[in-house]
Amino acid sequence: MSPGGTRLLRAALFDLDGTLVDSRPDIVACFRLAARELGLSAPPEESVARCIGLPLAEMARQIWGAELAPETAHAVAASYHRHYLEVVGRETAAHLGAEEVLRALR
Repeated sequence: MSPGGTRLLRAALFDLDGTLVDSRPDIVACFRLAARELGLSAPPEESVARCIGLPLAEMARQIWGAELAPETAHAVAASYHRHYLEVVGRETAAHLGAEEVLRALR
């Protein structure tokens, strides 16, 4: 506690995606690259966006439907991972004010 009796903040934890940065464009790009690689239809941005946060194979099932074979869903996830290493950060940007908040917490 500080001399005035108030608690000092020693640490703060933040989720990165969606909280500090908008990674949606890169996530969509990776699903589209995976689709092209596997011969699937390119998913609309909104189809990808509505299931961000789910495990990748589950996202694939949500995007392309329950009839997507489990092995194909896992192949989408593996392809996504490979492409993400190439794509990460191209379109991802900090949310307005995020940098200032982090500096103020220092």
